[in-house]
Amino acid sequence: MKFYWLITLCLASFCFCGCKKNEITRAGTVSYNIVNVIVGGNAVVLNQSPLDSVVNKGSKILTGPGGDHLYVSAYAYKNSALNYFGVDVNGADGDLFTLLLSGSAPNSVNAFFYKEINIPSYSSSSISVRFINLLQQGPAISVNIMGSTPGSEIAGLAYQGIGQFKTHLLVNTPAPCVFEIKDATNGVLLSTYTLIPVSGVSTYTLVWNGLIGGTGNQAPGILQVSGR
Repeated sequence: MKFYWLITLCLASFCFCGCKKNEITRAGTVSYNIVNVIVGGNAVVLNQSPLDSVVNKGSKILTGPGGDHLYVSAYAYKNSALNYFGVDVNGADGDLFTLLLSGSAPNSVNAFFYKEINIPSYSSSSISVRFINLLQQGPAISVNIMGSTPGSEIAGLAYQGIGQFKTHLLVNTPAPCVFEIKDATNGVLLSTYTLIPVSGVSTYTLVWNGLIGGTGNQAPGILQVSGR
């Protein structure tokens, strides 16, 4: 847990106490999974703490104290005037929230914040994989494991769509596992991604991101999200 972010969140909670003294409760630890795929962007920081920065084309899980009315914000690195996101959070012990930052810097950034539910439990005999579509100006996508039926992983996943986890028994899954990402409308292959399962990890979130026609850091591709 980052010390400076803890201080920031605690101070935010203290300030709320002055107005709503009876509404503040401590409730253990809350986690935040930050995904930064802003096209043309740089790192973002949480609550203006440079120690809690998330690089562009990257993700990070941060933790803080639980409770009511905890303000969580995301800013451009070294530019606190460029606020991408802010929300008042009520978080109980063990809650996990995800913040998806996509779109284009500096003025067309899209932020989607939600509480995670139904994440599969750890399994040593299977992996669970889901896809998120954050490719700016891109089509809906379908995904399948190479050699399997098109769309068998997910079909018609539109921009900012979040797929459900699909579980595969390791004994029936090729290793490494190659996914094909296709245009859901015409079936054209857009990209492939090779997932190599890691010991001790059984859930994987793969984010399709970038910009149609983009090159270099802006080229379409998959980001494997930290921890989930």
